[in-house]
Amino acid sequence: MIGRRFHLDAGPGQPDPAYTIVGVVANTRHNSLREKLGPLAFFAAAQDPDPLPFSTVLLRANGEPDALRGSVTRALADLDPSILITFTAMETQIENTLLRERLMATLSGGFAVLAMLLATVGL
Repeated sequence: MIGRRFHLDAGPGQPDPAYTIVGVVANTRHNSLREKLGPLAFFAAAQDPDPLPFSTVLLRANGEPDALRGSVTRALADLDPSILITFTAMETQIENTLLRERLMATLSGGFAVLAMLLATVGL
């Protein structure tokens, strides 16, 4: 699989660029924990014809992740001082993703307790 080339449909009148597979990663979800898995390609920012105005960088650290914050901020500031950077722990992102489901479960449980209380009082 590594070393093989593939093309993406660029649209009418535009050349279809060819890309070479340089690595393979496991299946992952990006936008939601409930999204269906499908084919996904990662491109170098220099190869992306329509880049997003932001980038996400995932850092894995042995030990305390906050210890990397200063050195990563300095390294990015050395590249370009205008880069805005925010740090969010993966646990926090997962909690924020599951916030709606957790709220619905809490509300459903509250209504269930209220229904049991009303049924008990009615008996």
